[in-house]
Amino acid sequence: MNPLSINANIQRMATGALAACLIAPALAATCIPPYVDRFSDGVLDTRYTTGGSVTETGGQLIHHKPANSNGGTSYKLDKEQFVVCGDFQVCVDFTLVSFPLPTQDGRWASLQVIKPNPTPQPSDLVATIERYDHAQNDPCVPYARNFKAWLDDSSNCFGSVYASTAGTTGTLQINRVGSVITLYANGQLIRTDPDATTDDLIVHLYTGTDNNFQAAHDVAFDNLKIIDNSGRAKIYWADQGNYDEITHNHGQTRIRRCNLDGTSTENIFDVNACNNAVPSCIALDPMGGMVYWGTANFTPPGENGGLHRGNMNGSGAIEDLIACGAMTPRPIGLAVDDAAGKLFWSDPSDTVNDISMINMDGTGAIETRVDFGPPPAGGPTRLALNPGANTMYFSAFFFEDIYESAMYAPLWFQPLVQDPVVNGAPFGMALDALNGHVYWTTWDGLTSGEIQRSDLNGNNVQTILTGLAGLNDIEVDPLRGLMYFIEGRNGNISGTRLWRANLDGTGLQDITPSGFGNAADIALDTTPLTGADVNQNGIPDSVGKQLGLLQPGDADGNGSVDFDDLNEVLANWGTSVTPGLNGDVNGDGVVDFDDLNEVLANWGASCPECSWP
Repeated sequence: MNPLSINANIQRMATGALAACLIAPALAATCIPPYVDRFSDGVLDTRYTTGGSVTETGGQLIHHKPANSNGGTSYKLDKEQFVVCGDFQVCVDFTLVSFPLPTQDGRWASLQVIKPNPTPQPSDLVATIERYDHAQNDPCVPYARNFKAWLDDSSNCFGSVYASTAGTTGTLQINRVGSVITLYANGQLIRTDPDATTDDLIVHLYTGTDNNFQAAHDVAFDNLKIIDNSGRAKIYWADQGNYDEITHNHGQTRIRRCNLDGTSTENIFDVNACNNAVPSCIALDPMGGMVYWGTANFTPPGENGGLHRGNMNGSGAIEDLIACGAMTPRPIGLAVDDAAGKLFWSDPSDTVNDISMINMDGTGAIETRVDFGPPPAGGPTRLALNPGANTMYFSAFFFEDIYESAMYAPLWFQPLVQDPVVNGAPFGMALDALNGHVYWTTWDGLTSGEIQRSDLNGNNVQTILTGLAGLNDIEVDPLRGLMYFIEGRNGNISGTRLWRANLDGTGLQDITPSGFGNAADIALDTTPLTGADVNQNGIPDSVGKQLGLLQPGDADGNGSVDFDDLNEVLANWGTSVTPGLNGDVNGDGVVDFDDLNEVLANWGASCPECSWP
């Protein structure tokens, strides 16, 4: 298309605008659970309408545009019934089966989000990411073969962003958090609109050409999915109050939370410092609705601390698992294995220097998981758990190394990434098990810091963000493709700013909420739906089954549905169990006919890559 042609853009809107994937009833104004369409049954979903030649063939959605034909091909959902609302991630795989380079103007295969106007207008278009080829007879298009990202410009010539590519396969993706929309191609951030819209939208798969006198083309789409992230998602943090260096008094300390964009700060609990021990670390159990935090004393002698918990919504009283001042350890890092009912903490102090574990309700004996050896201090600092692989990752601040270890027997630990590959003293730790990365923050003094990541085996270390002050904690949100981290300034170990960025370090945003002046640690509640997470990949099983990450009906976690699963359901029949375990394949906490029906409906199905311990 000639990008300067408004008429061409109006034609694209009018002939294809509106369509989609996961979406919620417009009248109900709520988002439905995550949706995936693998186009595997050969029958077009009756909820969708099409324009042009669109068929479901060979496990793909085929868009065929005949030669010398008007308009384009469109796959769309009935806008009278469905919209996508709130925060979302939509992505689709594409293959250019036949996609000849145009002899005039452009040819495209697009993923779009559009406002559901009953009468489509150019201004309805919110964002487009597309595979776009052009005859290069226009000054706006820098390459013949491109990924192209454009926003709501009706004339999208110089308003578009291009990335050169010769690839014929890949993934198109659009994310929204709040009003911020980000456009990706093959995992690469192409463009961001920091103030797009929070309106309900419709998603559109669309192919076409600008000039009707063009050769035919065929595009295959697959794995169309949207994750609805508009739920209760929140950022929690441990607020250490306003520290007075003369009196060593922190004043009022708190557990607080806000929305993922930094808005709407709420006080969850007022935490009264005992012997100057203040909140030092925080972790969440979203399935149990509990927030956990540790307290530590950072003034001499600085060896007393405690472990505490309360309801995530702030109701009820604070429960002391280990009363403040009643434990010698000084917890700095905290993590929860909710499926196993265990709470882990790290303590790099002179007297301990290890990682310990206790039952999440505070009962039972304290068990050492990692004995880092005798003082000096500076061993385990912050930690991240991967229960599905029985692996824990932790930073060792003064040793300037990243380590991995076993969570449960047999116990072991070893360096994962060491100095000088680790650029400075590592502090914050985060795990993205979904995409196979470990993240950490580093300090090089209190005036500079970096964010690095590696594969789970320590290979392919990348420095993805530089130029900030000493960085403290980091958390990642794989579903939304985002990371959050604390920046400290002016010699302050605790954070004065909260930042958000894409997982590759691009798209940096300052989202510092009110009341964030002395935050020691953050934790994310990003679960879009409630339910069990038995394979511990950070995605509820109800979502994982729809996204092909878990095999429905698989009670024992071996990736297949057979008599073992049936027997597990029958053995626990009529009982209330931990959601997702002991035969509860639908994750509602009760073993009944719903679980039996799920096993029988998936009898004989197998997904080896979906197994879990």
